[in-house]
Amino acid sequence: SPVHIQEEVADGYMEKQGFDLGRLDRIVCSVATQEGRPSRYLILHPYLLLLVQPDIITPGRGVVRTVVPVRAVEAHYDQQDAKILRLGIRLPKGAAAPSEASPYDPTMSSLTGFWLSAEENRASSLFLLTVVFEDSRRCKCAESHLKRRRNEVRFQLRRRIETFVDSYAG
Repeated sequence: SPVHIQEEVADGYMEKQGFDLGRLDRIVCSVATQEGRPSRYLILHPYLLLLVQPDIITPGRGVVRTVVPVRAVEAHYDQQDAKILRLGIRLPKGAAAPSEASPYDPTMSSLTGFWLSAEENRASSLFLLTVVFEDSRRCKCAESHLKRRRNEVRFQLRRRIETFVDSYAG
């Protein structure tokens, strides 16, 4: 299928799964939840939003807490606090929420900048995740990575679809 991106599943990451962090590039952050702000690593993966809980017993290991294709993530830093990154996640209608994300209803929110129209939202399940960094530089780095990778993956996907359509139209 032209919409399948093998690299999104190639590493086999799943929520609640432990793994060795090795030399993966990561940024220390926390996730704002109703239970508090647990510490996380934002792994700089080229195809996934990957938030990992550091293993406090075994250094160098972590447990996946949130895994979402990066193409489904919109990142916006908070205008009032440059250490906060708000992540909008759009998944197919009925999809399960990523474990640390909250369902998001744009008609009931004062947040702006994520999704534009009700028609655009009809076939989607929308979620919001708030990630907090130690400083604005780390936040900007994370935002830049997520935006750049989202655009690159979506461009790659668009080219695959165009090639697929052209092969049947020609």
